[in-house]
Amino acid sequence: MIYLKNRKLIDVFSIGHKWYQQIRNHTSKILSKICSRHKSIIYGIISIDKKLISVIQPHAKHYQLQSIDLNILLHIISSQTQTIDNELWFPVCIPTLSQSGFVHAYQCCLGMISLKLTIISQDPTIEEFGQLRELAAEIRIE
Repeated sequence: MIYLKNRKLIDVFSIGHKWYQQIRNHTSKILSKICSRHKSIIYGIISIDKKLISVIQPHAKHYQLQSIDLNILLHIISSQTQTIDNELWFPVCIPTLSQSGFVHAYQCCLGMISLKLTIISQDPTIEEFGQLRELAAEIRIE
């Protein structure tokens, strides 16, 4: 389920391919525009349960997101207990990205509990959490 600007509730997986593609393109454009201003972001992901809506890679083209990594991320994202008002900040190991270290993920809900925004960052600081919180607020407005 996803809310569009006119606040009409739509199940993006039961609507036609053309509408799903338009929603995916629109969310990707918004995510790219906002996340590209922040240099430490590796990936931006919008998902519903374990289903991917959009994934962007604004800066780190040399960090290719492999399917195994995406599956791990979607499993972690969907298994996080969360309410609409919750925000999460957690370390995550992405095996093909870095076997010896962690990146950090910021996660929040976008309007509904099942619609989640996840931003993967190289910067583990509290200041980064605050900056990603502001980016998420901008994405919600768009």
